[in-house]
Amino acid sequence: MKPRVFILGLDGADDSSVGVALQKGKMPNLQRLIRNTLVPLRSTPLPITPAAWTSAYTGYNPGKTGVLTFQRRVPNTYRGRIVNSADVGDSGFHTRLAAAGKAVVSVGFPMMSPPPEVAGAVIVSGWDARPSAPLTNNARATSIIESMGYRIDDEFSSDAGILDSGIVTRFSIIRELMKDADWDCAMLYLGFIDGLGHRLGFGNPLTQTLLERTDAELGALAATLPDNTAFIVCSDHGFGSFERSFSVTQWLEEKGYLVLRSQSFKNSASGGIPGVEFMDLSDGVIDWSKTRAFCWDAVGRHAAIALNTRGQYPAGIVDPREAFALAGTIINELRATTDAGKSIVTDAQRREQLFWGPYTSEFPEIFLETAPDITAYIAKRRRTDDGFEIEPGIVHAGAFNSHQDDGLWGSSFTIEGSGLRIEDLATTVYALLDVEIPPDADGINRSPSKTVVGAGASPYSAEEEAIVRKRLEDLGYL
Repeated sequence: MKPRVFILGLDGADDSSVGVALQKGKMPNLQRLIRNTLVPLRSTPLPITPAAWTSAYTGYNPGKTGVLTFQRRVPNTYRGRIVNSADVGDSGFHTRLAAAGKAVVSVGFPMMSPPPEVAGAVIVSGWDARPSAPLTNNARATSIIESMGYRIDDEFSSDAGILDSGIVTRFSIIRELMKDADWDCAMLYLGFIDGLGHRLGFGNPLTQTLLERTDAELGALAATLPDNTAFIVCSDHGFGSFERSFSVTQWLEEKGYLVLRSQSFKNSASGGIPGVEFMDLSDGVIDWSKTRAFCWDAVGRHAAIALNTRGQYPAGIVDPREAFALAGTIINELRATTDAGKSIVTDAQRREQLFWGPYTSEFPEIFLETAPDITAYIAKRRRTDDGFEIEPGIVHAGAFNSHQDDGLWGSSFTIEGSGLRIEDLATTVYALLDVEIPPDADGINRSPSKTVVGAGASPYSAEEEAIVRKRLEDLGYL
């Protein structure tokens, strides 16, 4: 029988959510499937959904995909455009598997809108679906999701009944699509752990209740899986709570790298994070003519700082010849920043230390990591009658909810090696399905007893490798 792979993607899952449910015996079906293989899975340097899932699909670090956050910078502006499936292109394993003659069924994953038009892959887009695009690339799938009442807006609900029904609907859809197709790779996404964490807070009881529903549905699905199916459950990042927050914009202002026109700003009618209204050149609160550095994004314990470089931004004032030295100065000052005698920033690095690939130069120059109990903010703000105002100070105490670096990985097979990274999903799927791994992949095959082709294969014969190794030994490299 041919090999198959089923992937359950749980956005925001980690040991504190799924792990707790397993320890309490609340997910017996998942426990049987993964056979005690639950381990941490390290996310991307900014542990955020679009970057992490894109790296999971492609096996590439963000420097090779260009996807760092929900937005991708528009050249010579301070704005970004929303990322989508076009940024994944044909490098996702769902596309490459189909090109290799494998049948793929995918339901609900982000970064798959518009659904790619590729023969052999049936795609149902997730919550980030573009409003003007169809939700699927397949007529039969369209009929199924309409008859079953698939609603992407359900992912944004905090209502127990709506979320519970949404889980049942998604499992029903994937079962029906798998029944219709002689599939090789099937994948299902559920986003309630991350969504409820942001809306109701870390450790909310509804998450555990819905995990039990997920397990019940998983048990029904598992009964239909052929014996030769490799099962993987994974997440894009974890989720947790923090006791303090670090406001990067306030820090930059305090250090003289950023100048604000005002402490107050209006936000869009629907609310949300500071975005265009905050960063906008003409209407935003940043005085770009006097600003040398600004925060591009922040999530969890991580934030990215960009230099306002001449030629890169419309009002750039940093001389390109001085940018490298300026970044070094900011990095040193970040590392020296303390609160009550303790370090706020545990690490700060240049982008080139974290990413490699043709899109690395698009990214902000500096990436920082805060202490374990501190989450990073673009700007800590509070609501006012007509918008928001920036709170004074760089560190604020409270209860904050955000992403953690480590998600989780569990599988029906024993994994090879340690230190799993999100990029390892794609390469492992290729190996499990006997499809060549792209030679430039950054991920590592974690499946046992599989021949690794592509990136892991030696270009030398055994005799040639012995000769080259001897040369390297003589030179002192080995």
